[in-house]
Amino acid sequence: MVEELTNYIEKENKCRFGMYLGQDHQSIFAYHADEEFETASCIKVFILAALYYQVYQGKCNITDLMEYRKEMRTTGSGVIKSMEPGLSMSLKNYAILMIIVSDNTATNMLIDQIGGVEEVNRIISLLGFEHTRLLNRIDFEKSLCVGVTTPREYAKMFSMIYDEQVWKDDLSREMYSILRRQQNNMIFCKHLPDEDVLNKGTEDSPIISIASKSGSLSLSMLDKENVCNDGGIVNTTKGAYIATFFAAGFEDPNIEEDNEVVEFMSRIHEKIYTHFMKYGHFQKEK
Repeated sequence: MVEELTNYIEKENKCRFGMYLGQDHQSIFAYHADEEFETASCIKVFILAALYYQVYQGKCNITDLMEYRKEMRTTGSGVIKSMEPGLSMSLKNYAILMIIVSDNTATNMLIDQIGGVEEVNRIISLLGFEHTRLLNRIDFEKSLCVGVTTPREYAKMFSMIYDEQVWKDDLSREMYSILRRQQNNMIFCKHLPDEDVLNKGTEDSPIISIASKSGSLSLSMLDKENVCNDGGIVNTTKGAYIATFFAAGFEDPNIEEDNEVVEFMSRIHEKIYTHFMKYGHFQKEK
């Protein structure tokens, strides 16, 4: 498995790429896994954890209401920016929108609720991450940089949530439940059997759930690296594994299904999934 992935990456890769694959707290395959990459929207998983730290500390309740005002609107992905000001929702619903449709306005509202960029980073440090940090609120008129992490640390974040080790077990379960609803699973699912993906989460599918968060930035016109990332937990009837993928510096800025870097990473996951569903385990990294 390790040799197959290495050969495929070295043959097909046309960008700066890193990934990590783990199972049962074991490193199965790591490729530039400790190199720092721009997170794009993947930083939102860490913001989610920071929000639940506030809940853990008793500084807020996840059911507390927050009002959306016109001046909170920001550009990029999401749906809140299209809604009328005056909308009031719970912190949890803003968190759900931040993850499942990658809502940037909800993200900034939660960063402010937590106490700003520095406070988010302080909480990230409490979790033991050395290379992960939020660089800015999301405002592309001021900065094109969102955050930084490594493939290994992104995998560790998912591992901690899956193992119910983030603050409290019930809070970890809530975070996991939100991540299971993430709507963009293109890299994980593009080349999996249709019946597995369409029946995902039902008794008819070997896939119990995919809890993940993707992120992308199209910046080549501004002399910045295009970015396309994904990562998460694939939970199946044969067990679970964690995979993270980070790509930067590719040419095509349109992050769609036929983008060559999306094709490249989704083919890698196809190989991972096929191997795992056949054997129920991976050969450990040497």
